[in-house]
Amino acid sequence: MTLEKLRKIPRVKLCNAASPLEPHHNLARLSGAKNFLIKRDDTNCFATGGNKARHMEYYLGDVMKRGADTLILLGGRIHNLSRMAAAACAKYGIECHIIIEEDESGLCGEPQDLREILSSSMLDAHIHIHAPFKNHQQAKIAMQKLADSLKEQGRLPYMLHHDSDRMPVEAFGYIHAAAEIVDQLDEMDQEVDVIFCAVGSGTTVAGLLFGLRSLGCDVPVVGVSVGFFPADYLKQQIRTKIDQIAQLLDEDDLVEDEDILVTDDYSTQVVVTSDIDPNHPVALAAKYEGLLIDPFFNSKSIYAAFDYAKQHPESQVMLLNTGNVTPSYYNPKTMAQRPSLLQEAV
Repeated sequence: MTLEKLRKIPRVKLCNAASPLEPHHNLARLSGAKNFLIKRDDTNCFATGGNKARHMEYYLGDVMKRGADTLILLGGRIHNLSRMAAAACAKYGIECHIIIEEDESGLCGEPQDLREILSSSMLDAHIHIHAPFKNHQQAKIAMQKLADSLKEQGRLPYMLHHDSDRMPVEAFGYIHAAAEIVDQLDEMDQEVDVIFCAVGSGTTVAGLLFGLRSLGCDVPVVGVSVGFFPADYLKQQIRTKIDQIAQLLDEDDLVEDEDILVTDDYSTQVVVTSDIDPNHPVALAAKYEGLLIDPFFNSKSIYAAFDYAKQHPESQVMLLNTGNVTPSYYNPKTMAQRPSLLQEAV
């Protein structure tokens, strides 16, 4: 029933097929797991991949449903939202405006940190450099000021912000992902004991959990905090988003509070690619599987998955690789020193 209702929700098409679910035998051997599976959302075939491709299908569907012709968002240098938004808008003829904060030096980071800004600009997004925000409310004011200016020019803007009272339509993309996982496990005649997923805002985990439980799948999902927020706060955010999803779809909420598992034990597992521990799971994935794991987000979730496997020999583990920052472009100093805008709002 849930999937049938999703067909009625406005959505654009960005992902052409289900992302693969791959067994990684070398990682299983190295971690002590019986099976080590990776759901490869880093390979989503749009704008170099990542979980925001699934999100943008519903974001942009909502933009077009409301008759907007312009998208405004607060972007960043260390995640794929800006790139995905710019690419999706380019594909569907929506004007895209991205507000980027300066850092404390009045710049936008080191040259290697400008990757998302430059790729977004190449995709014809309008980049607006802004002085650092003290809190999330200041960011919203800046977005509204830009929206008002665009309205005066005859545009119809849509502001993409992350307030807790905004209905998380983008989470619907991970209900589809849950259905893919259930089907793929069935086709592979495979079971898993646990799924690990990096969590920044909680939207991806909320959609995944709601989808799995709606499909009768009780596999635990562990959200691994990437360090923006503490675990208790993320649990609350995921609970709120799941309740909102149930409300939007007019479905029973089958996710119990005890189903919402989040750890912040691995938030320090940031990988410095120039000085990486050869035994770190990110290094092992590259060396033995030819798999590049981003060094800021999924470095933490793969570490958690490895740690679980080592503590539970012969377990069957899955990692949802949400894709993100390419290792060769990562500047650990900037990321370690830059304060989180959203964390100040907690």
